[in-house]
Order: sequence, then C-alpha cells, then structure tokens
Amino acid sequence: MLSHVRGALYNIKPVLNFYRYSREFLLKCKLIVKYGTASPNFVYLKNSKSKLFVNNLDLRGQGLVMNGGVTNQRLIDCFNSAVRQLNPDLVIDVGMNYGEFVFSSTYSDQCRVYGVEGNPELIRFIEKSKETHPNKLNIQILNILAGNESKEVSFYINSEWSGTSCISDTNIKGREKHQLKMVRLQDEIKPGQNFVFKMDIEGFEYFALKGMEELINASDKCLGILEFNRPALKSAGADFDELFQFLNKYFDIAAFTPGRELKKLSKLDDENLNQIFGLEGKQMTDLVLFKNCGPLKLL
Repeated sequence: MLSHVRGALYNIKPVLNFYRYSREFLLKCKLIVKYGTASPNFVYLKNSKSKLFVNNLDLRGQGLVMNGGVTNQRLIDCFNSAVRQLNPDLVIDVGMNYGEFVFSSTYSDQCRVYGVEGNPELIRFIEKSKETHPNKLNIQILNILAGNESKEVSFYINSEWSGTSCISDTNIKGREKHQLKMVRLQDEIKPGQNFVFKMDIEGFEYFALKGMEELINASDKCLGILEFNRPALKSAGADFDELFQFLNKYFDIAAFTPGRELKKLSKLDDENLNQIFGLEGKQMTDLVLFKNCGPLKLL
C-alpha cells in the first residue's frame, strides 16, 4: 500500500512543479507588462493609490510585489473597514514591516498615523512609500521596538525574509544582531478618542499591549487586529492567563477560524480556543478586538 502511495506522489510531483513554475512565469509576465521589469522594487496599492516600496532581494518583499502588496487580504480588508467606519483620530501599526497595512488606507486630516518598525534596514523603503501616500503629512515612522519598559535590547535581522526578524536573548544563526531602543508606546504617543491598531511582532504582542494600555484605556472606541501565535508567544515568555485577562478586560473578541471566518468569542480562554483550533500548541490565528465599537461590518 505504501509503495502505491509513494508511486502516486512520484507521478504527481512533475504536474505540481509544472503548475508552480507556470504560475510564477505568468506572474512575471504580468509584472513586466505593468512595471517594465520582472523584479520591480515597488507595487501600486489599489485603495490608497500610493506605492509600496520593497527590497526586491528580500523574499517577503518579493512576495508582496507578486501578490499586489497584500499578504493577507482578509486582514487588510478588516483594517480598511475599521478605518472607514470608525474614522479614527489615532492609528498605530506595530510591526509594520514594509507598511502594507498602514499605507493601504487613507485617513482624515485630523488622524495621527504611526508606523512602528524595529528593523532599521526597512526604514528607507518605508519612508519612500510614505512620500507617495496622500496623507504623508499625518504619518510618522518610528524606528523603535514596542514593549512594556524602556531599555536597550538585541534585535536579530533576517535579511532574506524580513518578516521573521525578532527580539531574542540569544544569538540566532544567519541573522544580524543590532542593539535597538525599546519603549512603551504610551510614553511616545498621545491618546486618541477613536483608536485603530494592528500588531504583529513575532510573539512579543502582550508586552507591547501592556506598554500602550493607557492609550487603550483612554480611547472612547478602539479596534485592534492582533496576531495570536501560541508557540511564538510562549517562546517570548508571555503569561497566557495574564494575556487573556488583559484582553478580556478591555475588549470584546473575535477570532479567525481555520476556515477564515470571523467568529465572536464569549471570552478569550483556552476552552474557547481549543474548541476552534484543537491542540494548544498549534494555535495560530488573528484576533479582532472591539472596545465600544458596536456592530461593524468588517468583511
């Protein structure tokens, strides 16, 4: 039986390879037609009509170009819907990478927009993108790390795939070590009444949330999009009981299911997460956090 399975897999592998290479070839052709090169260093963002510049030697940058500046369409749509419906006066993108979230929307003239990114290698691309955005005067880029205290920390950059650059206490093979400033965002940014944020920082989300608790507490309405990666959170030293208590204190919470539907939770705890995702060690999703937002149609 096993030999038959192996034979079938062996026979289908050339077909899968043909499909993959054909798809890549067609995408390259589309890029040449649109940008004049198969390896452009920017992509047009359809909602904001601005350009998103990337390092085309970075695999994540290449992926953004190949996919029209989008890594997760549902989350981008969720973010843009929140901005349109809440009309925020404060937006913060924590762990912005190249900025595909914050640059995908347009904002009111009264809105203060902050992009927070620790990787110094990405800042020149981010600033270049900012100059093409219609709200460039509202946007401020902070090359810092968000946490729950102010100190110098080690940050390890993966130049081949920028999205996995992270904070670590030990040296990681193949990554370049930098000493960077960590701050509490509430010490750097004044509160707003209507507050929208997105946060994706490789497992250190709880500490960054604690460092902007005053911003959340001071807001009348707040909507957040938060990556929940249990293995990464555990590796970063997050206390799950404290994280759940913090989020349940301030927010109503919904989670994207494995089928990518947005499901509202009665509360965030292991029981509810296990019902949706099964084993705790494999729980990786995105949470949408609502404070006094009322019924919003996000998707």
